[in-house]
Amino acid sequence: MLLQEVTRKELSQLVDAIGQLPAAEYGAAVNALSGAGIGQHVRHVIDMFHCLETGYESGRINYEHRERDAMTENDPAYAITRVRGIISRLQRPDKELALEAGFDLPGQATIPTNYYRELLYNLEHAIHHMALIKIGIREIMKLSLPDSFGVAPSTLKYQESCAQ
Repeated sequence: MLLQEVTRKELSQLVDAIGQLPAAEYGAAVNALSGAGIGQHVRHVIDMFHCLETGYESGRINYEHRERDAMTENDPAYAITRVRGIISRLQRPDKELALEAGFDLPGQATIPTNYYRELLYNLEHAIHHMALIKIGIREIMKLSLPDSFGVAPSTLKYQESCAQ
């Protein structure tokens, strides 16, 4: 499916960017990111995809119960391994899921959803964080990032149509 291919492409760009960062810069606080580190944003993306993977198996997703693996925030090689694992497991058939959300309120909302809808959500969420990661990278060092890094495919299409 096209959705999995686009997700694979975007996450592969993330792997390439992480691979260019020394561990010290990857885990360091960045002023432009309100003191968060690039690794924290990468970890957040991974945590969300991990919730979807776990939820796929159980049929229930709850993004509020993220793993928040500190090793992912500080070890770029480990983060790359985790992202590559996510990429390798994207090709799953669509199926109905239940999305749970509590928002720290009494009780919990359960909303019907499906794998493809949640994969799209995670893709868009990852692109948003990749845009922030790009800002952080540009503050701390010069790296070669594709112009499309952290830019939604729909935005790229729009920009292309404006240039013609």
